[in-house]
Amino acid sequence: MPTTQSRPRNRAETEARIISATGDVLLRDGFTGLNLKAVAAEAGVDKVLIYRYFGRIDDLLTAFGRTGRFWPGVADVIDPENDRLMPSCRLASFFDRLITELRARPLTVQILAMEAAAPNPLTARLDATREGWGRDVAQRLTEGNTIAEDEYARFNTAVTLLVAGIQYLLIRARNTGSFSGLAIAEDETWDRIRGDLAWVSEALFAEADAAFHAAGKSASR
Repeated sequence: MPTTQSRPRNRAETEARIISATGDVLLRDGFTGLNLKAVAAEAGVDKVLIYRYFGRIDDLLTAFGRTGRFWPGVADVIDPENDRLMPSCRLASFFDRLITELRARPLTVQILAMEAAAPNPLTARLDATREGWGRDVAQRLTEGNTIAEDEYARFNTAVTLLVAGIQYLLIRARNTGSFSGLAIAEDETWDRIRGDLAWVSEALFAEADAAFHAAGKSASR
């Protein structure tokens, strides 16, 4: 465990260390064991310093939720060529990138499992952070497209269900090797899921793709 003698010398390093310690405590003790005293001990800093830099434990958790260690940034899941891609390709790329990013974050998957099993005010903080992220992602995916309000509502519901399904399969993969005939712990299965989600994306955005193509904005890739 770090000691106060090994504390970083500048604020940015100290904040990063505290954020990292927050994830370590969550991984080891869960939300019931997450408190400023535990984080301070893990980070090797005085608890007063955490108050000064972040505030209360829920404020610290919000800061943790905004870091790449917990959740990918919008830029991590949006294709760099997003604005030139047809709507279905944007969505397929998003699913592909989201799967890659979440599979690379076992801590995140464990936290998602804990949230589902025992929601509490602290898990609500992380959920609120993801809600804002989701709105930003949706805006980027639909930017420049002409989508009627009722169509957008259906799009939002469908994508929400698919993202929830991805998260559920990742959570299940922690403890079981298969689900409904899918070997969800295997890379090959996730490659297949990516391909199937691309097919679903084409079905969801068939009309929007046609309009996008007719406008001469882009071609699919």
